[in-house]
Amino acid sequence: MDETKKKEDFIVRMEEEQTVLKEKLVKLNAFIGGEKFKALDGYQQSLLIRQREGMAVYFETLSARLALNQD
Repeated sequence: MDETKKKEDFIVRMEEEQTVLKEKLVKLNAFIGGEKFKALDGYQQSLLIRQREGMAVYFETLSARLALNQD
């Protein structure tokens, strides 16, 4: 496999990962904005908010890496 093909495969995998992560972030944001979230105790709420923050950083990082690899 040549280097160009390896790079293309790597970018495709990152794009797929970014798509899945975005879907999960959208769902988590919807949950945090909903009634079920409000029914959770404060500690559970804080953990979910922390998870969202981590996922957002991860998403931003993937986006930056993809931007660097665009031809």
